[in-house]
Amino acid sequence: MGDLGAAARHLETLRPRDGREDEVLMGRLALFYTNLGDVDAARRCLGSSSSSNATLAPFLSMAEGRYSDAVDEWRALPQSDLVTQNLAVCLFYTGRVDETLGLLDGLVEKGRSFHALTFNLATVYELCSEKGRERKGELVERVRRAIEEHGGGERGSGDFKL
Repeated sequence: MGDLGAAARHLETLRPRDGREDEVLMGRLALFYTNLGDVDAARRCLGSSSSSNATLAPFLSMAEGRYSDAVDEWRALPQSDLVTQNLAVCLFYTGRVDETLGLLDGLVEKGRSFHALTFNLATVYELCSEKGRERKGELVERVRRAIEEHGGGERGSGDFKL
């Protein structure tokens, strides 16, 4: 009910008392602490986490503004849309715009069109091109074709920053 400190204390009581770590709970706690801005607490939750929470490590690097480290961490993970999307964001923050565009455009070409992807790609077009509006219009058409070919949901104009 808005009391994040109480929520943190409650979630901490859910830890198993027998000394075993519940990886799902620890991952969720790490995300909760990250959302609170307490990256140190999030890292403590992960500790020497197993591979099931390995995806969270680059998120924590991103939260600390260590985008170059996050690039390496994302690249070390098995490829997925989530990994590719976040790798592209980190590459953008490290000034590697061409690689960013290649990864994000590649996801669209594969028929992906989730909100964060279209929004981030539209943002990169807007920030890095004098023809941002035209490129965003082309993106709308590419996403429309991808949805027709591969299925998926509708996208509002807000996804494309139009």
